[in-house]
Amino acid sequence: MNTAKSPHLMVLIPAFNEQARVGDVVRAVREAIAPDRIVVVDDGSVDDTAQAARQAGATVIELPVNLGYGAALQTGYRYALRVRAAKVLQMDADGQHRPETLNKLIDAQDEGDIVIGSRFLEALSYKMPWTRRIGVELFSRFAAAVSGQRVYDVTSGLQLIDCKVLPFLVSPYFPTDYPDADLLVLLRRCGFSIKEVAVGMKPSPPGKVSMHKGPKIIYYIYKMTLSIGLAIFERKPRYKGSAP
Repeated sequence: MNTAKSPHLMVLIPAFNEQARVGDVVRAVREAIAPDRIVVVDDGSVDDTAQAARQAGATVIELPVNLGYGAALQTGYRYALRVRAAKVLQMDADGQHRPETLNKLIDAQDEGDIVIGSRFLEALSYKMPWTRRIGVELFSRFAAAVSGQRVYDVTSGLQLIDCKVLPFLVSPYFPTDYPDADLLVLLRRCGFSIKEVAVGMKPSPPGKVSMHKGPKIIYYIYKMTLSIGLAIFERKPRYKGSAP
C-alpha cells in the first residue's frame, strides 16, 4: 500500500452493466491504494451494478438513463469539484485496469496535470486487435501533430487528474461522447501538462462491448478526425478557471 498518497484522492469508476465485476474492482482498489473516496457512476445500468458497488463500499451516483461514457465521467468530475478532491484517479469497472499498477500513476503525480496509464509506452503484454491498434496509432500521431506532444495510448481510461483540470472537464468544451485524442489536444492547447507512464492491463472481458466497436466506429472515426482537425484552426478554448 502506498503511504505517500495524494491528499483527498478520489477514485472515479464509470460503470454500465458491470454487476459481476464492479464490486471486486472497488475492493481491490481500496486494498491497493486506500483512497479517501471511491465513486462509481452507474450509467443507467439495467442490472444490479449500483447495489454491487454500494455493498463493496463505494459511493454510488445513479444516472436515470444510459448517457454514455463521457457523460458518466463528467458527472464524476462535477462530484469531485463538489467534494473538493485534490486528485481524481479514473479507471474502468470491468477489471481491465490492474489495481496493483495504480501506484505508478500516483508516484508520477507531480510530473503532469494529467497522468495517463499507457498500454503501449513500453513493450508490455497487452494485446489488441490489429485494426484497433492501427487506429490508436493513427490518432496518436494526428493528435501529436496538432498538440505538439505524443501520447501513445490516446484511448486509455486509466488517468490521474489534478483538481485544477476539473473546471475544464466540466465545461462545454468537454466531449461527452468520446473523450479520447480530441480531449488530449484540447488539454494541451489550454496549457495543461500530460505525463504518460507504462502500466500493464488485462484484456477486455469476454462479451464486453467496446465503444470503439461495431457501427459506432464509423461515427467515432469521423468525429475524432473532425475534432482534432478543427483544433488546428480554433482559438485556445476559454472557460472559467482557464489559467492552469
